[in-house]
Amino acid sequence: MDIMLNYEAKCFLTKKQVAGNPLISVANELRTISTKQLAIHSMAVSVAGLKTPVDLCEAKFMKLYSYEESGNSYKVRLLVGFLDLDVELVDVDLMLDAQHQPEYLAMNPRGEVPALVDGDLTLRDSSAIMVYLANLAGADPWWSNEPAEQAAIMEWLAFAASWVQYGVFSARAMVSFGIPANGLPPDFQDNLEAAKHRGHRSLEILDLALQTSEWLACGRPTIADVAVFPYIALAPMGDISLASYGAVGRWIEQFKGLPRFHPIAGLEDPSYRKP
Repeated sequence: MDIMLNYEAKCFLTKKQVAGNPLISVANELRTISTKQLAIHSMAVSVAGLKTPVDLCEAKFMKLYSYEESGNSYKVRLLVGFLDLDVELVDVDLMLDAQHQPEYLAMNPRGEVPALVDGDLTLRDSSAIMVYLANLAGADPWWSNEPAEQAAIMEWLAFAASWVQYGVFSARAMVSFGIPANGLPPDFQDNLEAAKHRGHRSLEILDLALQTSEWLACGRPTIADVAVFPYIALAPMGDISLASYGAVGRWIEQFKGLPRFHPIAGLEDPSYRKP
């Protein structure tokens, strides 16, 4: 028996075969469609024959707390765009210290962006958010159901959170924003030369990998590429040149050519924040 599900948010229709108890089965079906973040406000079901469509109104979407110039926020926004998801963006202005205000800290005690709220679930790390979203969307191509591919993707997520974060990320923060970032107070004197050294070393590692592979993992674009791309592409904002890393440069241009790609400030003009 067919039940038509009518989502008011983007008004798309789909049909699901529902067996057994209609109300329980429909509820179970709805839980599997969380990529559209649906809230049931009305349900009209004719139990005798199930001929009346299930009507779902006022869809509630996930909330993504983000800052426009944050590379970690940007990578999640990129994935949201690639997956064509409906997500409510909530701006958290880091330059106004909005991330340390009581209301935000109550939701995210880390005082960082991004953060994702989907119903009762709150995620406070960009890698965790991307794994979650890619799985909701059905894994392929951005994630995988294969253990070996999952491990290959996770290896680059870890690279983004370590080598990239303490290299090109830190250099960009100090050179273009005048702050050390990484949870340090604004007046903390961090080591720019150390950040640049790590930045160049991470670029060497990345370039070597991309000399023999078109993408970072699985032979296709995955969240591994999404995780690594932002701060690597923005390295010149930290006075780290990409000129010596040909394979990285090719990969950056290839990534920018993906459908639904959208840029961030600094990609074309790395000096836009400098006096």
